[in-house]
Amino acid sequence: MLIGYYPTTVDAGALLEGVLHTYNGKGAGDNNTGRYSNPKLDALLLAARVELDSAKRVVLLEEVQLLIKEDIAIIPIHQQLPSWAMRKNVDTPARLDNGLDLRWVVVR
Repeated sequence: MLIGYYPTTVDAGALLEGVLHTYNGKGAGDNNTGRYSNPKLDALLLAARVELDSAKRVVLLEEVQLLIKEDIAIIPIHQQLPSWAMRKNVDTPARLDNGLDLRWVVVR
């Protein structure tokens, strides 16, 4: 499958929960079209979702990523790069979500 997924929160937990959490029909794993399932990963994502200490949360999400690597849960074969074009007199930062925020456009 080819998936383009970039959570607007710019948070690893949101991405991982949407793409690799066991699908439950209630929001978790809604984009897990390969139906990968690991109860330990699900528990870690749930713990990270409610963890208020950012250092502890990072440790939980790092453990999630190690599980993904060990399980070979996904095999990335292509990473799409955003394409942007500008005129010489127009500047704007390229966003990772390919969105355009007009507040940051500068026309000279």
